[in-house]
Amino acid sequence: MIDIHTIKPLDEEMILASARKTKAVVTCEEHNYYGGLGESVARVLAQHYPVPQEFVAVDDTFGESGTPAQLMQKYGLDKDGILKAVEKVLKKKNKMLREQLQQLFPDHKEEVLPEEPTSNIWLQDEPLLCKYEKRNGKPITLIEGYTGADADFKVLAKELKNPLRGRRNRERGKRSSSKGITVIRLWNFSRKKAFKVKKE
Repeated sequence: MIDIHTIKPLDEEMILASARKTKAVVTCEEHNYYGGLGESVARVLAQHYPVPQEFVAVDDTFGESGTPAQLMQKYGLDKDGILKAVEKVLKKKNKMLREQLQQLFPDHKEEVLPEEPTSNIWLQDEPLLCKYEKRNGKPITLIEGYTGADADFKVLAKELKNPLRGRRNRERGKRSSSKGITVIRLWNFSRKKAFKVKKE
């Protein structure tokens, strides 16, 4: 990244050194495409070291009123606009490299690598919080902190319901041991499902 603070004089040596290193250039400016930084850099590249270039600038239109953030977004000068320009110039760069290699090695056939299969594995970032409470005299097991899909959570709750229901039926009439046994059973069940859990 280069901070070019003046167009005249223009630091051509720094521009060319960067272009030789990256083989692609994106110019960003709060200015019209015409007669600005982008065109000045394009002239230097065209004369000395042609590489793919993309421009982030105002698209030859009248300005409007708004906050700086709103205007940067409207005219494509924000981080999203810069990212799109970078992605675009990298595609140009890769295409140019493939064409150059094809000229050097005309008999070579480009190997098409198989696409990696899309993984359906989802990872829980934070531990699940398992609680055992009584509401209206009925024991209730709560699971908090789950960040997966609702459908997956319903499946998890259904799998969890049957073993705990049998345990509760056997533990009716017990007091202190009921809560501890249920929480431990819930904890072990969640760990078998590869969840990180913690007790509160």
